[in-house]
Amino acid sequence: MQLKEILIEHMVHTEDNKDRLLQAAACRKEKKELEKLVDHYLRRVETLLQNSADETVSRLPFAIIGSRVTVEDLDNREAWTVRLTSPLQESTAAEDVSFLSPLGRALLLKGEGEKLEAQTGAEKQALLVKEIHHPGMFP
Repeated sequence: MQLKEILIEHMVHTEDNKDRLLQAAACRKEKKELEKLVDHYLRRVETLLQNSADETVSRLPFAIIGSRVTVEDLDNREAWTVRLTSPLQESTAAEDVSFLSPLGRALLLKGEGEKLEAQTGAEKQALLVKEIHHPGMFP
């Protein structure tokens, strides 16, 4: 399956499950913020697909749900990899991070080489996105 087909299937799945995702919100304000995040995410992926001149997308410029993202802590130079997941998925790996968590939100739609700050546990960390592997492209 081509990456473009995977993205189309992913968008349909995300849109179909949007209401279930929004049910995870604790209050009305959080629900609006979550809806805004999901809508922005879907628009970015859709724009990428629309701007693809041919039938194939060989590489994505940013992290999506399902991506494995390697980040480096800019303070201590330690690197680790996480997989962005949906809270509707059953996470079985220690590396799985919901895209709704503070770290997941910070990484979602970020590209390789981008710097960001993310709340990880009790502290904020300055991070660098080192590498992104996308669904269907994992080594």
